[in-house]
Amino acid sequence: MKSWLDRFDHKRVVILGYGLEGQSTYRVLKQHCPNADLQIMDRNTAYVKAQFADVSDLPYIYEEQDYMAFQSAVDYVFKSPGIPLMRLEGCIPLEKVTSQSNEFISAYRGRTIGITGTKGKSTTATFTTGLLEALGKKVQLIGNIGKPAFDYVSTDYDNDFFVYELSSHQLETVSCSPRYAVVLNLFEEHLDHYRSYDAYAEAKMNIARYQTEEDWYIYSAYDASIQERCAGFAGRQLVISDNLGSAIYDTNEAVEMTHGIHMTLTDDMAPNIHGHHFLINMAVGIQIAALLGEVDTSVVRQVMADFKGLRHRLSYVATACGIRFYNDSISTIPQATIAAVKALSEVRTVIIGGMDRGIDYHLLEEFIHSNEAIQWIMMPDSGHKLAKIIGERENIHLVANLEEAVEIATKVTKEGDGCLLSPAAASYGFFKNFEERGNTYEMLVLGLEK
Repeated sequence: MKSWLDRFDHKRVVILGYGLEGQSTYRVLKQHCPNADLQIMDRNTAYVKAQFADVSDLPYIYEEQDYMAFQSAVDYVFKSPGIPLMRLEGCIPLEKVTSQSNEFISAYRGRTIGITGTKGKSTTATFTTGLLEALGKKVQLIGNIGKPAFDYVSTDYDNDFFVYELSSHQLETVSCSPRYAVVLNLFEEHLDHYRSYDAYAEAKMNIARYQTEEDWYIYSAYDASIQERCAGFAGRQLVISDNLGSAIYDTNEAVEMTHGIHMTLTDDMAPNIHGHHFLINMAVGIQIAALLGEVDTSVVRQVMADFKGLRHRLSYVATACGIRFYNDSISTIPQATIAAVKALSEVRTVIIGGMDRGIDYHLLEEFIHSNEAIQWIMMPDSGHKLAKIIGERENIHLVANLEEAVEIATKVTKEGDGCLLSPAAASYGFFKNFEERGNTYEMLVLGLEK
């Protein structure tokens, strides 16, 4: 039987980046394309060779000095998400570049629910998956938060739906859009990966750019630029906004759903999560479920009640020294930090700072000026930069690292109040990722005297 993978057989294919996704790509192509000439290119050549230490049938592995120096006869390059597409310009014709996300969506688009956005996509994808499972659907969570998409290239999943959490890095190579697409929001982010914010935003919009008139596209109209960018898209559009009549209508006190399912969502329906904005994430999942068929609202209510959110996303850590500590390490932009502080009324101390990527901190600067009752503990680099802009104030405390930040928090936070880690910055340069940063914070908190 002819497979969509057949076009890679008898071809020279370079797998660019040999992390989890690159290894998944190699396994699938090795199994389904026995005559393909598979090659691997990664900056860490020693690591790649170690993965094949006990393998007799070795692929060609580019040496470290040959990184981005492709052989002339290469037919395809499978790019891993962590490598900027712009890095390949001038190294190989970009029409030869593809990715797992591009190939998987092309092959399974009718059963793929693609979810993106600067913030909230992991929570939305996880909730949507759990809801669909509770409603009796066969569904797999894949992509950024789940396993690599190619791990599901098998007849075992022929009838499954795929909830695909998609980053801009995964979408920048996409030339096909899923049947169901979601853009939750757009903020300045990943400017180290793109030449401009516009390039980042346009990569995100690929999730719906190639839809047909049979497809569905859910997006937030709170950012007018999203609406402008999707003008002319063919998919049927469902809007999230504070305008009466929207498919997902946010009144600030509740979220009204009006298309295919009529429900009113309130904060008390999701007692285990903090923040009204999470209701929007849940509403998107419920809307997807309604597009896929009839929905039992009693099941929806139960899933909402049971949903505990994800770690490092406004998650409660512990009460120590009389202080309630919260972990929002996922916060890498000012808007996320502002939303987190608003969501937790007991917070009187906020820890911010991390990698300075040159994003605009004007909103956070204004927020700090208008919240004099909050103690702001500022770590390098972005925290120190912001403190310099604001100037000396009694409620601003400069620290050298996260350990010192937690120590200072115990001194400036009153008993009964809350302390929130919400960095408004990336972790790189200080930690491997936001998970390691959050784990370190939790360890420090749990090490305090209870």
